Amino acid sequence: MSKTLDFTKVKKEYLTIKLNDTKNTTLLVGTPTKAILNEFIAINEKVSEDDGADNEAINDLYRVCARVMSFNKTGIKITAEYLETFFDIEDILIFFNAYGEFLTSITNSKN
Repeated sequence: MSKTLDFTKVKKEYLTIKLNDTKNTTLLVGTPTKAILNEFIAINEKVSEDDGADNEAINDLYRVCARVMSFNKTGIKITAEYLETFFDIEDILIFFNAYGEFLTSITNSKN
């Protein structure tokens, strides 16, 4: 008898994020695709290596943050431009730290 692995029924983990925008939008952000993960790792390395944040690095932070947040369960599209209206640099760094911890906990729980 064969077994079926049905990915439509796999229970996924999500990081719940409540934004401080005018709607207090709540996002359930999932684990990233390979492409998004590569961007997340690259921006984390860039921020860790840089002595100071230049305009390009700041734009990259907002772009990658928006891309990660857009990978949410309800499909709400988040743009860097939207985040810039209410998210400061500290918020971005808090998000990256929390998302990194979320990914680590998912990776550790699967082992």
